[in-house]
Amino acid sequence: PKGRPSLRYASWLLATTDCKLVLRVPVGDTRELGVDRRGERVAIECAAQAGLAPQLVYFDDASGLMLSRFVEGRQWQRGEAHDARCVARLAARLRRLHELEPPEGARRLEYSTLIADYRRSLAARPEPRTRSSSALDGEADRRLLSAGATARVQALCHNDVHHRNVIEGESLWLIDWEYAAVGDPLYDLAAFACYHDLDAIERIGLLEAYAPGAAPALTSS
Repeated sequence: PKGRPSLRYASWLLATTDCKLVLRVPVGDTRELGVDRRGERVAIECAAQAGLAPQLVYFDDASGLMLSRFVEGRQWQRGEAHDARCVARLAARLRRLHELEPPEGARRLEYSTLIADYRRSLAARPEPRTRSSSALDGEADRRLLSAGATARVQALCHNDVHHRNVIEGESLWLIDWEYAAVGDPLYDLAAFACYHDLDAIERIGLLEAYAPGAAPALTSS
């Protein structure tokens, strides 16, 4: 077995002569971050059935212990987030994900509630540097309201579309579904754009690849 350290879990590759599996062992408490293990399992099962995530072999709802099929491929590099051809392929995969019927039991994500929970968590910490800022809080509220999330159809979202969670293989796979939930699909695109510092032209390209011809309407909403 081969271990890979993480702040939230350790992953091990289990290999036999005819099978490769990945074992994930959570090592930290992620409840404060809103992780719902049962909801995670439901999301992975739905995504795997659609060919977007590796197939589950075993998942323990209580602990988050997970055993899944190993998919051959390589982890994306940051530069691929700025390659228009790669971004177009990822946008197509996200569109496929967002078109799925949200599964029963998936976590529901209300961003206003999530932000309020984070604020309470910060306020309870003793370190002054972790306290929230009233100016930033007000700006976050304003932007959340202007984003118009409630006007769009809710969809199953990955919610952590970082290049390290994209595997390039015989297909384009999404891994690490801890934050998956039913919510506003545009937040998946927004997170990808922010994670990788996409410029204005790249963001338009991402939107056009995701929904051809819809970029003007999406950027004005």
